[in-house]
Amino acid sequence: DEAKKIPQPRAGVAIELQIENFPSPIVADEIHIRAKKKEEKPRNEKGRSAQQQEKKMTWQEMAWMAGKVLVGLLLVILLLPLLYLFYRLVQIALAKDVSAKADHVYRASLYRFHMAGFERETETPLEYAEKTIDPNLHVGFADFMRMYLRLKYSNGVVREGDADTLHQFANKVAASVRAKKGVLKTILNYFNIMRASRYFQTPISSEPETKTL
Repeated sequence: DEAKKIPQPRAGVAIELQIENFPSPIVADEIHIRAKKKEEKPRNEKGRSAQQQEKKMTWQEMAWMAGKVLVGLLLVILLLPLLYLFYRLVQIALAKDVSAKADHVYRASLYRFHMAGFERETETPLEYAEKTIDPNLHVGFADFMRMYLRLKYSNGVVREGDADTLHQFANKVAASVRAKKGVLKTILNYFNIMRASRYFQTPISSEPETKTL
């Protein structure tokens, strides 16, 4: 019985020193070994862990994400007319010969004139140049159209002076539109989605009139 008496722990004294005062040998009637309990994750009524429950999006978060996606789509749609202009300008810059460059300049110019408010209806491109564009913008679109149509229907045979005509017209288009409409209005016109949609709904016709050739 005396050997079963183990001194009470003393605070502030190293455990090694306290063990030296224990009876030797120590007599024990029972020894209980207890396993360390594992921490269990709290689960909700559906059997999911609390951590998984936290990862679940709320309806407010889903609404916010849907709103951001919608705003992004609207922004892309709003910028499409301007992006198409950039695409056309890149095509002009990458063109390697006069015939290919003339075709890209022609398409980019039609788009610029349309977005500036000079929409082509039933006229051929040459009539459009002579009756609508040149009287208002004075860019020599008719001279360019005659050269362009000749290149288009003569297998791209380039004559002397064609490169100069192309270069002069290409440099006048943007400046003439800005001078007529103003810089701010010219930029804002490219956010006119309805006007841009009308351009893509109207096929680009470049069929020449026999009497003009």
